[in-house]
Amino acid sequence: NSTLPVNGLPHELLVDIFRIVRDTNRSTWSRRMVWIWLTHVCHYWRAVALSAPSLWDEIVVTSLPLLQTFIRRSRSTVL
Repeated sequence: NSTLPVNGLPHELLVDIFRIVRDTNRSTWSRRMVWIWLTHVCHYWRAVALSAPSLWDEIVVTSLPLLQTFIRRSRSTVL
């Protein structure tokens, strides 16, 4: 996957794309969480998503471990 042209996109652009996917899927809990699947596409996409606290500023509480994960990944971003 690392040789695909999409992986040559700047980090900031990928974060913007991930945010668009996140923000356009809000009708149900499962649709709000679909953007997280993007973190499982490849190592680079996961690294980009995990390094962007702004992607984790909207917490969807379904379990304590998931809540803790979102808080940890949001870092100092206002929730």
